[in-house]
Amino acid sequence: MWMTPDTAARELENKAWLIGFLSGANMAFSLDADRKPFNYFEGLTNGQIYLWMDNYCRANPLSSTLYGVGELMQQRNSQ
Repeated sequence: MWMTPDTAARELENKAWLIGFLSGANMAFSLDADRKPFNYFEGLTNGQIYLWMDNYCRANPLSSTLYGVGELMQQRNSQ
């Protein structure tokens, strides 16, 4: 569904959902071990996030966008 939305409206809906979900996940998990805020997505544009998700879904066609979010957060946390 992420890679091939059936309409332009669905594509916009998917992108809005992704950014909203990432924002919520970032807020929920944004404190590091010292209880200081951590922004998983600092320095990334929405376009870069969409491209990352495109690549994730292309490489993992049986996975879901939700798992892609987790992978992106883990990747950003390890940097």
